[in-house]
Amino acid sequence: MDKLNKVDVLKEVTDGIAHKIRNPLGIMSTAVQFCIAHPEKKDKVRNHLENIRKCIKDIENTLKYIGNFCRPLQLNLKPLPVKKLLDNLYFAVEDRCRLQEIRLIEKYRNISYRIMFDQDYLEEAFLNFIINSLEAMPDGGSLTLESDIDSNKKEIIVKFIDTGTGILDRHIDEIFAPFFTTKANQLGLGLCIAQRIINVHKGRIEVNSGMGKGTMVSVYLPMLNPGDKDV
Repeated sequence: MDKLNKVDVLKEVTDGIAHKIRNPLGIMSTAVQFCIAHPEKKDKVRNHLENIRKCIKDIENTLKYIGNFCRPLQLNLKPLPVKKLLDNLYFAVEDRCRLQEIRLIEKYRNISYRIMFDQDYLEEAFLNFIINSLEAMPDGGSLTLESDIDSNKKEIIVKFIDTGTGILDRHIDEIFAPFFTTKANQLGLGLCIAQRIINVHKGRIEVNSGMGKGTMVSVYLPMLNPGDKDV
């Protein structure tokens, strides 16, 4: 990353931090002013104090996520079957999908190759993609977990395909930016952290989506020797 890009990224991150902290500080300031001016209105003072407590918690959470985001990733890489990783995720979200009337489809059991990855980190990244898909289908739909192989590039491809609301074209290039979110009360760091995890695994991400057409997130990861299968 050249110096100009670093400056751009730093500006983007600091702007995001300022926005996430400025809003609760503004609410707290207004609440304190009211409490000072009207101490006799106990019920309203109590409500304002509760809002101050929530704002403090929001700021604490923001700082916690920023700390995790800035901390270097210490990977514990092991050669593991991608099928096992996807099985863990499948069973982790199976009940939620059932409750949301989302059909969970698996198309990965025929892939027996292994990749070098940190199981905890990669599960965190993949779970971010899955949760985004589930949140995009509040009225039900289908979510497909799929894997494939590109033998020419020696890559394993993991796909998350949903029938949700989709992503606006103008947002496709922004969804991995720090603090970008279209959802209320969310920090917008989940996908940014997921991309960071994929990057340190020497992988890449492609997103195809359209409003009302669902979304497909494809993750490309380098596989081990093509002959090194899980047996």
